[in-house]
Formats: sequence, C-alpha cells, structure tokens
Amino acid sequence: DLENHKRHACPRRIVDCSYCNEQPEFRALTGHYKSCEGYPVQCLYNCGVTVARRNMNVHTSKRGTCLRVPLKCEFEHEGCRFVGVRQKLEDHVLDNMVGHLNLVMTTLHATTERLTAT
Repeated sequence: DLENHKRHACPRRIVDCSYCNEQPEFRALTGHYKSCEGYPVQCLYNCGVTVARRNMNVHTSKRGTCLRVPLKCEFEHEGCRFVGVRQKLEDHVLDNMVGHLNLVMTTLHATTERLTAT
C-alpha cells in the first residue's frame, strides 16, 4: 500500500543519519556518508583506529592519539631535523638529550650575541 511505500520503500523518504543530525533522502544517504562529519572513518595513517570524520584532525595532531602520524622533533626550531612516528619520536628525544641540549645552547649563544651587539 501507499503508506507502507512512503515509510519503508520510497527512495525519496526522509531518513535520519545515524552519525549526525541531518535528514537526507534515503536515495542520497550513501552520498551523504561521503561528507558526513560524524561518519566513522579509518585513520589516515592506518594506525587501526576508527574515528568520526570531524575528529580526524584531533586524532592526528601532535597532541593526538595516533601512533603512526609523522611528527617533527620538538627541537626543530633549534636545528633538529628528525621526523618520525610518535613512539620513535619519544625514543629520539630520550636518546638525544645531549645533542638537543647542544642545539639549545648554540641557539642561546647566538641570541645572546645578537642582543649584546645591538
């Protein structure tokens, strides 16, 4: 009957997206998922985590939880060129304390010389 078609079979019926507050037509639901900010997606760096599309930037940020996102060393501004995944970065920082201290000291000396020269 017509009522059953409107509720369950019509491709133009309005449906609730399970991942956000939008209500697309049933026929557009698959297309909606391609841009839906709440839709669960696999991490861009294949770490095995699924997150809502809107949370991908947080997950892959420097302070995020992705273990495979490439990160620069926190001593980059002092001259360290290391880039690696989170665990490798943590190991790098611990293993290179003396080298990083030397970079900081070099930067400090150069800054001090610039300040005293003016």
